[in-house]
Order: sequence, then structure tokens, then C-alpha cells
Amino acid sequence: MWINQFISNGEYDQISSDKSKRGILAYALMGMVVITSLKPVRRKCYQLFWIAHVVFFVGFFAAISYHTPYSRPWIYPCAAIYGYDLLVRMLRYRIKDATLIPVDETLTMIHIPDCDAGWLPTQHVFLRVMKGSGIFESHPFTITNAASTPLSASPRGIILYAKIAGDWTDKLHVIASKGDSGQIDLVDNGNAEERERFLKDRTEQEGLGEKLSGGSQVGLDHPGTRVQVMFDGPYGGLKLDLGEYENVLLVGGGSGITFILGSIEEALRVRAKGQGPRRVDVAWVVRDISTITALSPTLLYLHNLATRLSVDLTYHLYLSNPPNPLPTIPAILPQQSTTLSPFRPEIAQLVREALPISTHSSDASAATAAEQGSGRPNDTALLSDTANNQRETSPDEEGGGLAVIACGPEGIVSEAKNAVACLSIAERIRAGGIGFHGECYAL
Repeated sequence: MWINQFISNGEYDQISSDKSKRGILAYALMGMVVITSLKPVRRKCYQLFWIAHVVFFVGFFAAISYHTPYSRPWIYPCAAIYGYDLLVRMLRYRIKDATLIPVDETLTMIHIPDCDAGWLPTQHVFLRVMKGSGIFESHPFTITNAASTPLSASPRGIILYAKIAGDWTDKLHVIASKGDSGQIDLVDNGNAEERERFLKDRTEQEGLGEKLSGGSQVGLDHPGTRVQVMFDGPYGGLKLDLGEYENVLLVGGGSGITFILGSIEEALRVRAKGQGPRRVDVAWVVRDISTITALSPTLLYLHNLATRLSVDLTYHLYLSNPPNPLPTIPAILPQQSTTLSPFRPEIAQLVREALPISTHSSDASAATAAEQGSGRPNDTALLSDTANNQRETSPDEEGGGLAVIACGPEGIVSEAKNAVACLSIAERIRAGGIGFHGECYAL
């Protein structure tokens, strides 16, 4: 505004004054903050975005304070608030021993055994690996397991998964794959028994260990690499009380499976108290079968736990980039409770199929569909007819409620949110209430 006034009045000497130069510099630095915060920059050059944010903001505050002394009363409170935030975060930092295990060629499991309380599944922590250049970066990861109980027989501590999505996660996988035996002796910390039981629960079938192109072994029977990690948290988590719903639909895309695994653990944790979900449907959209194979032991473990708790847990797996011919369902997974489809599902259809409706309303819907339906049949609907029949209740019963949880790319989460929003009031009442929670994995 001032520059425009100086040009309009021909006061070019004012533009070249020190005060104006500092103002132009502050304006330019703030403009660079905006440019480097655009979504393409954040996604492709995250480190550039992070460094530029720090440098440009510090430069902006310095330039604006020299530009006009009236800005300083506004700068000091901002600096104080930021300093307080850093102090509080430092008090929450914890340094623990962790084991890195390469689950497959793209996925790394992080097991932090000495952390038994103060967190819930689906919450996330900011993790920093205290080795090499990783000490300068921290990244958020979702807690996928519940605390150890006699019923679950799960190991102590926190389990995280990191999929290769950049330089940092790639280096993390390389560290895990090395498996230096001098680094992984957990006996000193008393964690050998927990880790042995953990691996035994998730490797009940032979042949789960695979080979990387370089010849090193991957899989849950890999010895792993022991490192020290610093983490901050937990933060966030599932906002729904699953104890209020008897039916749960979990929709995940890609690495969103980490939040889905945590949601399954939370549902089973609530069910162990005698309340909450009786049926859990999992729909996971993934690019290739290798990721499904890598997590099959964990999926089997959760299914066995659900069976002991009388929870009907079903996996619907979808390949967005299927090979030809279509691969079969991994043998370790329960075949009767798992489906594999070579297409991306319609999320709205999944939500409607998960509705716990009465027999009367189901018949009415079928009649309406017969009158209006024409053209190519919906593959997803055909695959799920049996499941829908099992979910029907008597006309006088309430559905028990449905919780819809979606996690992954923005498109899947938005589609699930819109599908829930499009349900009518009558459908919500017949279902016994509908709840939604979304977690978007995007920069």
C-alpha cells in the first residue's frame, strides 16, 4: 500500500529509504512462506518446506522489527508462546530403546517395548531415530496396538509401522535390514521374552520371511536392529466411543491401514470389557498384494483375538493396481472371513452395506432396487449379499449403531464422509445411530 502511494506521488526517494527496504524484505519473506507452503511443494519437497518455514519466519520477524518499532510488542508474545510450546514438548520427550524389523521391501515395523501406559491405539507419536542424520528429523506414526493384557497376550510396548515414502523412511528401512546382531540383544532390558512371544504370535506359518534383492532377509522373523528413539506424544486418536456401537466399518487406503489396525485393537479392547462392537468390517484399498502379505500375520493375530471375544471380524481387500492374473488371498489369512477384489470399491456402497437394518427395510430396499436397477451389476454389491443377510435384524430391533472410520488419502476420507452425510434420518434411526471419524494422511 505504501509503495503504491509513493509511486503514485512520484516519491521514489521514499522507496529507497532503509525503512521501506526493510518493509519490502519482510513482505517478500512472508510471500516466500506462502509459496513454499503450497501443497505441491509440501508433498514433493517436504524438507525444503520445513527449512524454508523456519528460516523465512525468523527473517520476517527480524525484518519487521527493524522496519517499525511498533511491531515489537506483537512479536514478543508470539516468541514467548512458541518458546513455551517448545518447553512443554521437551518435558514430554522420552528416549527409549526400539527394535526395527523390515516386514517387507517397503515396510518397517518399530517396536518400543519399554512403554506400557499413557497411550491408546490410534493415537500418534512424533518419532526421532537417534542414529545418523535421522536425529535431525521427527515424523508422526500411528500406534497400531493396544496395551498388553492377559487376554490378548500381546507384547509390552508400542508398535508402529513406517512405509517407505521418502528419504527418511528409506534410510530407516535400510537400518532395519542390516540386523547387526551386536545391536539387538534385548536381554539386558528384560524384553527378550516379550519380543519372542510377539514374533511367535505373528509368524505361525512357515515361509513368512522373504529375501530382499540384495539377499538380506525380511519378515517378522528377521532379528531386527536395535536403536534408540526419541518420541513426543501421544497426540490425537479416535474420537468415537466404540462402546456405543455394535457395528464398525473401517475403510483404509494405503498406509492408512496403521490407523485401521489401531481401531481394530481399540474395538477389541472395548469388547473385552463386555460392551461395544459385535461385528467389524475392514475395507483396505492397497496398490499391490505384497503389502497385504507383509501384514498378514498381524491381520491373522487380530482375527484370532476377535474370535476369542466373539467378534465377527471380516477383511475386504481391494487391489487398485492388480496384476494379471489376479493373485490369491495369502494362505495365512482366514479364507472364510477374507475377500480379495481387483478394483477400488465405491465407499458409499460399503457404508450402505454395513448398515444394521431390519429385515423389513432390507426387503423394501431390495424391491426398490429391482424396480430401478438396470445395466451392469455392481460387483461390490454381489460380493456382499451374504454379509448383508447376516446383518439383518428383526423389524422391532434397533441396529445397535454403526461407527464408520476412514483413514488414508484425502479422496477416500472425503468419499466416506460424504457417504455418511448422505444417509437419511430414517436410515440413521433404523441403524441405531451413525458415527464418523476420519484421518487424512496428506501433507
